[in-house]
Amino acid sequence: MTKPTILIAAVALFVAYLAWAVSGIPLLGDDWGHAQLAVKGLSEIWSTSWVGERDVGGYYRPVSETTFYLFGTGSVAVHLFNLAVHLLVSAVVALLAVRLLPTAKGAALGSGLLFFVLPIHVSDVFWGVGRGDMLCTLFYCASLLAFPSADDRGIRRALWVGCFALAGYLSKEMALTLPAALVMLAAYESTLKRPSTRAAIIASAVAVVVCGVLRWIVLGSAWGNVPTPGLGAFVFDAFRAAGLMGISDIKAFGVPLLVFTLVIGVVLRRDPRHLILLVALTGIAVLPALGRLHRWYLYLPSVFYALFLASIWLSERSKAVQVRQFVFGLLVSYYAGVTGAQALDWRDAGRLSDRFLKRTVDAIESGTGRVLLLNVPAALDGIPIFAHNLRPALRTHGVEPDEVILGTHVWLLDTEGGVEVERRAGSVFDLTFRESRLSFHQGESPKMEGRTLVAQAVETSWGLIEVASDRAAMVRVDALATGDRVLAYSGSEYEVFTFE
Repeated sequence: MTKPTILIAAVALFVAYLAWAVSGIPLLGDDWGHAQLAVKGLSEIWSTSWVGERDVGGYYRPVSETTFYLFGTGSVAVHLFNLAVHLLVSAVVALLAVRLLPTAKGAALGSGLLFFVLPIHVSDVFWGVGRGDMLCTLFYCASLLAFPSADDRGIRRALWVGCFALAGYLSKEMALTLPAALVMLAAYESTLKRPSTRAAIIASAVAVVVCGVLRWIVLGSAWGNVPTPGLGAFVFDAFRAAGLMGISDIKAFGVPLLVFTLVIGVVLRRDPRHLILLVALTGIAVLPALGRLHRWYLYLPSVFYALFLASIWLSERSKAVQVRQFVFGLLVSYYAGVTGAQALDWRDAGRLSDRFLKRTVDAIESGTGRVLLLNVPAALDGIPIFAHNLRPALRTHGVEPDEVILGTHVWLLDTEGGVEVERRAGSVFDLTFRESRLSFHQGESPKMEGRTLVAQAVETSWGLIEVASDRAAMVRVDALATGDRVLAYSGSEYEVFTFE
């Protein structure tokens, strides 16, 4: 077999494995909210925030929501669509390498493969809500590809740039830096003075205005949810982002990888113009996320990160090119292994989610009283499960959660539990946390020292939480009467306590 045949077969097998893996992941976390909005139809999708509200701020991402409506809200449909979009974006990254890195012949294929397997993308690919980042990246990169090149003086491309730009903005706000990116590209290609180039930049800027007007009409605010970080958060998150984009199962892996890549670039004397452009595009793409950085926000910036790494490692300068290609191949293979292993972790989180949801539905349907939930699994080792979206999940299963009281959340590190619940007397319960962490619902603001809870008493609408430490708490339930029940996640089981 030839090397290209082996490579194609390996990629096909990996894609098939991921398709199998994601088909076993249910809707998680915010996915339930998106599914709930999608079933209401296009009029609701385009006239409300993603939680179905008007004139109260929030997020407005109708293009992403429309894909849920068109392609289905079932877990298999959601995750296979996400995987297909990720494949498409990876192909577009390879095409973008041809546009931005004309002297690096091997960088196109390498950058596309690297982007596809980067573990930083697991939250986007394996989580339905990551679709917004992927779609905005797809349209962002499509705008860069459609941008008039040095050999193209036509105005028609400006229309394509404007359409792609608007689609990107309405997929997620991360795309709003596109006009600045286009200016950088025009400066790099020395085409700023051409009418076609200026028309394309203006079209992308007009699309920003159109997006802002739509957001103002629907949300009551044009840019109310676009962060404005302070200088400290700006600088700190910028350094974090540089390291996170290369993360693997070793959290600090991205830092030495980036440093080593820079050293190789200096030794090879790579054309600094390419590298400066890619660094600038990475910085401008990550800008909207600074101040509240999450891993899924790095999907767009990692496009240029992958191009940066591939342009250096796969440079054809010097006789050591085969050695660098081999090491780059090992890096891609290693990242593929990490991503494949994390797919199984997401399936484990999905099974935990399904068990809790089924148990909750059974508890609600087996009685007539109210049900208070203690230790709702919020996340499993960083993988979102319900967080603040259990109510939409119940509605999706045909249960109106009017009689459900959300008590406490728990952040888990493994499926063996990590939290124990013991009924002390009547309406008082003791919670003990081992490899887990107590969490609170939206609207409840406990005192923290860093990420650690301090001793305190937190009054809630349903009772009292007395926190002794980050490992122990006492819960007193005041909102339940005879016939009502408490459903608690304890150990790896779900216990029901009835009030008599």
